[in-house]
Amino acid sequence: MAKRKRKKPKSGSGYKAPATTGADIHELANVAQQICDAGPSAGVLWGQAHKILLKLKANPTKSATIIASRDTDGLIHLVRVMQGLEVETDETQTQEPSEAIDTEAMKQALKAFRKRLKLTKLDHESRLGVGPMSSGREASFDAIEAPREYDHAIWEELTRTGQLESLGQGFYKLGPNAD
Repeated sequence: MAKRKRKKPKSGSGYKAPATTGADIHELANVAQQICDAGPSAGVLWGQAHKILLKLKANPTKSATIIASRDTDGLIHLVRVMQGLEVETDETQTQEPSEAIDTEAMKQALKAFRKRLKLTKLDHESRLGVGPMSSGREASFDAIEAPREYDHAIWEELTRTGQLESLGQGFYKLGPNAD
């Protein structure tokens, strides 16, 4: 039997990306402002920002790193670049990380990390499958993912000061200087 010939698609058929408008950029600017106002409890707003960035066809690498690390300054910079108010640069910030990060925020982040570590260990130690008459088993880990409620810059600064140790891929453990 002879193979059937494939039909060529008609011109004009296929997926067309939605046109981006100034309204989309304005909506992203509003969501970014709400994220700045909400602080660490802006989880749903980060999801909205991610959807808008996908719709706008923004640089996927930069968008993903900004959303994953919950970088509010990076999001504001990206919005301003899209609005044409700033020029996109690949240079790192000239500001020292210790100057940009509030010490109170670092204390709260470290407290949240310790609490998350403690609860994760308790959850791991209370798993089913261990006999009810046994004493259970001790958790054999000491590193967890950093809570996403705080910026990535805070975790890097805590690592730089020695209060945390970075194990890569977002995992940290308490460092020698943790008081």
